[in-house]
Amino acid sequence: PGAQLVDVGKRGGVASVRQAEITALLIARARAGQRIVRLKGGDPYIFGRGAEEALALADAGVPFRVVPGVTAGLGGLGVAGIPLTHRDINQAVTFITGHDAQGRLPKTLDWEALAKGAPVLV
Repeated sequence: PGAQLVDVGKRGGVASVRQAEITALLIARARAGQRIVRLKGGDPYIFGRGAEEALALADAGVPFRVVPGVTAGLGGLGVAGIPLTHRDINQAVTFITGHDAQGRLPKTLDWEALAKGAPVLV
């Protein structure tokens, strides 16, 4: 009762509410005394812009708490029965993002180093 849903959902490749607007909305509503729930799928600190929002809230003096979920990079493979690690076979995993802030393949990724690194790349 009394809750208001503000849909700012993001989908890859689809125009949505800009991150700066989402952050400003969180801060404005919190400063107005409202209790805010920023519900995101998975772990917001893994390619979910959670760090950007957390820094902005902290800089604005807005107290917050993060309750992470299971990120798709782990959960999807787990549901499919595919382990990311096994102590006798694979002891490391590397996660990378498929796009930068402009939606392009990140130029800062060192593909050669990634290929030589952990045997599992997600």
